[in-house]
Amino acid sequence: MIQAIGLTSVPRRHQPPAVDDLTFEAPSGRVTVLLGASGAGKTSALRLLLRLDPGRGVALFRGRPLHRIPHPAREIGVFLGDVPGHPGRTARGHLRMLSAAVGVPAERAD
Repeated sequence: MIQAIGLTSVPRRHQPPAVDDLTFEAPSGRVTVLLGASGAGKTSALRLLLRLDPGRGVALFRGRPLHRIPHPAREIGVFLGDVPGHPGRTARGHLRMLSAAVGVPAERAD
């Protein structure tokens, strides 16, 4: 399960934060989608979860903060932006390739 508690991004000059006090739970084994118009803060929310951008709040992955996960790429998968890939490759094939790159069994992609 992924838990986000009070995620808030650092505001840019004279702008409100892109993400302000976001709290949600994403259960394990389910697909969770962030919906919203362009500029709504979807990517900013993911970047806050992954600590790629500065901000406030807590993000937990199976009850642990990111810095306590020994091999994050083996447990957390995320695509930010467009996903380049071969047009003949299926989504499953693409996930299997990425699984192999981080040392995860290909069956996890299924």
